[in-house]
Amino acid sequence: MNYTKNTWKSGDTVTSAKLNNMEEGIAAASGGGGALVVNLSIDGDDKFVMDKTWKEIRDAMATQVVVADFYVEEGQDLNRHLVVETAYAQGTYAVAIFSFSTQVKIILTTDNENGYPVG
Repeated sequence: MNYTKNTWKSGDTVTSAKLNNMEEGIAAASGGGGALVVNLSIDGDDKFVMDKTWKEIRDAMATQVVVADFYVEEGQDLNRHLVVETAYAQGTYAVAIFSFSTQVKIILTTDNENGYPVG
């Protein structure tokens, strides 16, 4: 199956068909090494921290599905987020992830392309 990337825009409706397309793309890619998995952890300030740099994520998005995984506590269920966008503006490098569990877009930022986004 070839993955057809959806380009999300503000105001788009999240549908089961779009989510299923994404899940199928993730499943297919992870079997063939075509997905980048970014792990999220919590820092001392209770903020998410990514284990890949902004540049690693941005570069991977050109050819791969990028997901961000987070476990609230060890042994609990996985929370999987889709990395939907990277952007740069006025000295801030941003990564946007979409949370499946809360249906919310979360923004993590860093001050350089080789920094690890936090949010």
